[in-house]
Amino acid sequence: MILLRYNVFTFVTGGEIDFVNVCNTHKGKNMYIFLLYFTLMLAIAQFNIVLPAETQENNELEMGVIKKPEKCDRSSRTGDILSVHYRGSLDDGTEFDSSYDQKEPFQFQLGTGQVIKGWDQGLISMCVGEQRRLTIPPHFGYGDSGAGERIPPNATLIFEVELLEIKDGPPPVNVFKEIDANADNQLSREELSFQHGIPCSTSGT
Repeated sequence: MILLRYNVFTFVTGGEIDFVNVCNTHKGKNMYIFLLYFTLMLAIAQFNIVLPAETQENNELEMGVIKKPEKCDRSSRTGDILSVHYRGSLDDGTEFDSSYDQKEPFQFQLGTGQVIKGWDQGLISMCVGEQRRLTIPPHFGYGDSGAGERIPPNATLIFEVELLEIKDGPPPVNVFKEIDANADNQLSREELSFQHGIPCSTSGT
């Protein structure tokens, strides 16, 4: 900051400044204040430009389409059962898992937490026959815990996923209807107590 201020003063005035003599005149004081303000603004601008370049980290899920069919009759959505083939690797290229090697597709329900967050978010609106490349940051993968010996803590994961089939998932459970035993669209004290396994006295005691 000191070096920057000296250089700016020298650049604007064309030479060195006797700050004591400058500050003893009204005109000099105004010039000093102007140059000081100009130097401060320049320093702030420089700080704002350099700081993001030094601290920026890629914390976002990245999705890239490798292949997409011309026709898409149905795309995946939360709750669907998906059947996929995949290949997973670390960002240094080390492969840690592949359904192709197991010769069997992997099946799961989308958006219900059965897989890592990067998959639940990265495979939405995908067509059968489509292939995607997912670059998954640690907090969308296995975080600072890692997974087994093959995935270290805070690992960025690269997945190539091919969607083979979409099936309807099970319908969501209507909790109200499960509790409302007499189907009167009202929940009595007895029904609530029975649901939790607590016998309820009708006498209010």
